[in-house]
Amino acid sequence: MRGELSDGFVIVRDQTDGNHLYGKGNYGYPRSGGGVDLDLLEACLLTELGKLDVFDGKKKLSFEDMFRLSSELIDGFDIIYIVYRDIRLGRGLVVK
Repeated sequence: MRGELSDGFVIVRDQTDGNHLYGKGNYGYPRSGGGVDLDLLEACLLTELGKLDVFDGKKKLSFEDMFRLSSELIDGFDIIYIVYRDIRLGRGLVVK
Protein backbone atom coordinates (compact mmCIF):
# COMPACT_ATOMS: atom_id res chain seq x y z
CA MET A 1 0.00 0.00 0.00
CA ARG A 2 1.06 3.58 -0.60
CA GLY A 3 1.75 6.32 1.93
CA GLU A 4 2.83 9.92 1.47
CA LEU A 5 5.25 11.69 3.78
CA SER A 6 3.76 14.92 5.11
CA ASP A 7 5.06 17.14 7.93
CA GLY A 8 6.43 14.41 10.21
CA PHE A 9 3.81 11.75 9.56
CA VAL A 10 2.65 9.50 6.73
CA ILE A 11 -0.78 9.70 5.09
CA VAL A 12 -2.41 6.59 3.64
CA ARG A 13 -5.17 8.13 1.54
CA ASP A 14 -6.76 4.97 0.14
CA GLN A 15 -9.87 4.25 2.22
CA THR A 16 -9.64 0.45 1.86
CA ASP A 17 -5.96 0.38 2.85
CA GLY A 18 -6.61 2.78 5.72
CA ASN A 19 -9.49 0.69 7.03
CA HIS A 20 -7.32 -2.41 6.86
CA LEU A 21 -4.45 -0.79 8.76
CA TYR A 22 -6.66 0.71 11.44
CA GLY A 23 -9.28 -2.01 11.74
CA LYS A 24 -7.11 -5.12 11.50
CA GLY A 25 -3.78 -3.92 12.85
CA ASN A 26 -4.58 -0.92 15.04
CA TYR A 27 -2.18 1.25 13.05
CA GLY A 28 -2.69 4.96 12.56
CA TYR A 29 -5.42 7.46 13.28
CA PRO A 30 -8.49 7.67 11.00
CA ARG A 31 -8.83 10.63 8.66
CA SER A 32 -12.16 12.22 7.88
CA GLY A 33 -13.17 10.97 4.45
CA GLY A 34 -11.16 7.74 4.77
CA GLY A 35 -7.54 6.71 5.07
CA VAL A 36 -5.28 7.01 8.08
CA ASP A 37 -2.43 9.11 9.42
CA LEU A 38 0.55 7.05 10.58
CA ASP A 39 3.18 8.35 12.95
CA LEU A 40 6.80 7.77 11.97
CA LEU A 41 7.20 4.74 14.27
CA GLU A 42 4.26 2.98 12.64
CA ALA A 43 5.37 3.96 9.14
CA CYS A 44 8.93 2.73 9.73
CA LEU A 45 7.74 -0.61 11.07
CA LEU A 46 5.29 -1.14 8.20
CA THR A 47 8.00 -0.16 5.71
CA GLU A 48 10.46 -2.58 7.30
CA LEU A 49 7.85 -5.36 7.09
CA GLY A 50 7.23 -4.59 3.41
CA LYS A 51 3.59 -3.63 4.01
CA LEU A 52 3.93 0.08 3.17
CA ASP A 53 5.66 2.04 0.42
CA VAL A 54 6.32 5.59 1.57
CA PHE A 55 6.81 8.33 -0.99
CA ASP A 56 8.27 11.79 -0.55
CA GLY A 57 6.87 13.42 -3.65
CA LYS A 58 7.74 10.98 -6.43
CA LYS A 59 10.68 9.38 -4.58
CA LYS A 60 10.03 6.05 -2.89
CA LEU A 61 11.77 5.93 0.50
CA SER A 62 13.51 2.79 1.70
CA PHE A 63 13.35 1.64 5.32
CA GLU A 64 16.84 3.11 5.79
CA ASP A 65 15.66 6.45 4.37
CA MET A 66 12.63 6.44 6.69
CA PHE A 67 14.74 5.52 9.71
CA ARG A 68 17.30 8.24 8.97
CA LEU A 69 14.61 10.88 8.43
CA SER A 70 12.77 9.87 11.61
CA SER A 71 16.02 9.96 13.59
CA GLU A 72 16.60 13.52 12.43
CA LEU A 73 13.12 14.59 13.56
CA ILE A 74 12.78 12.64 16.84
CA ASP A 75 15.47 12.61 19.54
CA GLY A 76 16.34 9.07 20.58
CA PHE A 77 14.33 7.56 17.73
CA ASP A 78 16.66 4.57 17.38
CA ILE A 79 16.00 3.37 20.94
CA ILE A 80 12.28 4.24 20.78
CA TYR A 81 11.97 2.25 17.54
CA ILE A 82 13.69 -0.83 18.97
CA VAL A 83 11.34 -0.82 21.98
CA TYR A 84 8.27 -0.14 19.81
CA ARG A 85 9.21 -2.95 17.41
CA ASP A 86 9.70 -5.41 20.26
CA ILE A 87 6.37 -4.52 21.87
CA ARG A 88 4.42 -4.71 18.58
CA LEU A 89 6.08 -7.76 17.03
CA GLY A 90 7.72 -9.62 19.88
CA ARG A 91 4.96 -9.27 22.43
CA GLY A 92 1.99 -8.68 20.16
CA LEU A 93 0.79 -5.62 22.05
CA VAL A 94 -0.66 -2.40 20.59
CA VAL A 95 1.16 0.82 21.44
CA LYS A 96 -0.61 4.15 21.09
